[in-house]
Amino acid sequence: MNGIDRRSFLRTLGLRAVASAASTRSPEIARPPSLPWPPHPIRCAPIDELRLLALQEGLPLPDAALEMLGRRTVRLTGLRPGTRVAEAWLRTPAGLDNTGRLSAGETIVLDIDRSADALAATELTGTGWLTVELSTDEDEDEDDGDLPVVGRSRCLRIEFRHPRERPSARGGLPLQLDPHLQLPRVWSEPVQELGLDTAGQAAYVRVRDRLAETQGLEADQGAGAGLALHRLLGYPDDTSGTMPAECAEIAGPGEWTLLAQLSIGRASRVFVWTAPGDAGSRTVGLLR
Repeated sequence: MNGIDRRSFLRTLGLRAVASAASTRSPEIARPPSLPWPPHPIRCAPIDELRLLALQEGLPLPDAALEMLGRRTVRLTGLRPGTRVAEAWLRTPAGLDNTGRLSAGETIVLDIDRSADALAATELTGTGWLTVELSTDEDEDEDDGDLPVVGRSRCLRIEFRHPRERPSARGGLPLQLDPHLQLPRVWSEPVQELGLDTAGQAAYVRVRDRLAETQGLEADQGAGAGLALHRLLGYPDDTSGTMPAECAEIAGPGEWTLLAQLSIGRASRVFVWTAPGDAGSRTVGLLR
């Protein structure tokens, strides 16, 4: 999805539901189960720094390819000591079990302050609060349910509301927004399409590792299993690379890109994907 298409889509969030609107199904909400937090990024590297790392490691990619691969992502993490104002809130159903399984009709709610500094120069920047609700079918046993299971993923309903005033903090998990520059894994489709040889792929891995290190992070191992990895934009923490194809199977072809990723329970994650289409932008919510 090009920048213009994505910005156009995100400016209209909340003006229309891009999937069937979810009603209020689970009024009792609670903090998500506790998982260890990943490190806070200490800075967000500029794209010029990525170019320099590529030059130092002998990565044979033109600047245009590096600019295409390097994406700004925003981690949603626990508040640092002394931080008193939350920039996002996450609410999950009370009693969500340790596997992250959502019962019929339950809803996950993410509230995001679009004026947060971390969202500046991204497609999500704006005013007011954006609310994203993801939910399951009210009756999982119905034969005519319209939320399919595709590949490894279970589809969720999505509703967007914007603009909103500051949401209630009752029962939610307060989060702060931490931006950093991100590269996809070497086996991902965008990298494989570049046709790097073995030496080039090794150089790419070194660049990716060093980029993470310069921002106070570690290149993901096992897609961050067992960590509370919530993020907006960028690339998902995933080991399969199949979700864009699953989105295409559900809602048609397109350049599917990540809007949000949420860890729930101790073994599951929710992903919200967007893509442009003839009838406007589309979204798909997937639970893994």
